[in-house]
Amino acid sequence: MESVISDPSVVVASKDQFSCPLGDDTVILDLKAGLYFSLDNVGTLVWQLVQQPRSVRELREAILETFEVEPQVCERDLLALLHDLAGRNLVEIRDAAAA
Repeated sequence: MESVISDPSVVVASKDQFSCPLGDDTVILDLKAGLYFSLDNVGTLVWQLVQQPRSVRELREAILETFEVEPQVCERDLLALLHDLAGRNLVEIRDAAAA
């Protein structure tokens, strides 16, 4: 079942991964699957932030403060990234009340 991700949802990096910066990007190794993933500079910002539990709202605000992007585009792309990362078990999505 796919998680519903909304502003109060809390996102945190999974413990089953290892990541490191590579220039402006980040490379993530999924330790369970043995697969590498790469994030661009926006994804890298999100990845750095989710090393500690953060709400989707906090992530969106950080992107909007750092990059020149329309709020609707930011929202759409952030949710797509979070769904992708969650689908690969690289992040955990928690209900704000449970976090």
